[in-house]
Amino acid sequence: MIRGRSAACALLLLLSAAWRPVSAHHAFASFDLRRTRTVRATLGLFEWTEPHSWLDVIVIDDQGHPARVSFQCLDPPMLRRKGWSKRRLRIGEILLVDYFPNRDGSPGGAVRTVRFPDGTVLAAYDFPVQP
Repeated sequence: MIRGRSAACALLLLLSAAWRPVSAHHAFASFDLRRTRTVRATLGLFEWTEPHSWLDVIVIDDQGHPARVSFQCLDPPMLRRKGWSKRRLRIGEILLVDYFPNRDGSPGGAVRTVRFPDGTVLAAYDFPVQP
């Protein structure tokens, strides 16, 4: 009986240690959750991949030149639950991307919502802005 409890405790300890890196991965530390930005962009590529999907878009930079910017999204199963699909976004489509910017000031960030020309809005990381 003691041997069985020890094994169960060891297994529980091992599983909790293994869980730590996974939970730390989703801390959103690289994004500024206190601010949001919105950009008008043309979809260049939508990557429906694990562990995160990505929107690669073309925006016009401050000098008036086209620039490629990447935005992180949720994983496909979570996006599917929120109404997204692999075929919903079309390359060349004009989008309004609302996002949490990268904390280091580099272009891009984490998508909060995407608004389509017809007014449809799809949410990704749609939790409230942090105080």
